[in-house]
Amino acid sequence: MTSSIQSPPLNLTETAMSDDQNPGTSTATKPTGTTGELFLGGLVMAILSFLVVGGIVVAFNWIAGSGGPGFSECKARTRTMLIDPSSASFGPPSRAVSTENPKIFRLRYSVSATNAYGGRIESIFTCLVNDSGPERTVQVFGG
Repeated sequence: MTSSIQSPPLNLTETAMSDDQNPGTSTATKPTGTTGELFLGGLVMAILSFLVVGGIVVAFNWIAGSGGPGFSECKARTRTMLIDPSSASFGPPSRAVSTENPKIFRLRYSVSATNAYGGRIESIFTCLVNDSGPERTVQVFGG
């Protein structure tokens, strides 16, 4: 026994909708905000962008300025070799590791400081760092 269900036929007719009934087809655009709101939003975005970029720059300089292990000892030893230690400004070091022992490495960096005549000069220093023993040893050459 089979049964079939028949549905009544659908009577579909097209009707035109006015722009009030179908807002998606409207040709007029409404402003998204007043001039003051747009200015305030742009100002907030500019401040946030400045903070993000500034944070990245500060973080990069902090990482680069630390110079890695041994650099603070190298800077302290270098300052003892200068006439005016408080005037010293250190450039970022380049690092070369020993092929025989990775705990022995060389740091090469520039130092700008004032000399005995008050002039500012820049010199290249090399610091040999040895972390292989119980205590770190540092030797500075150059100037």
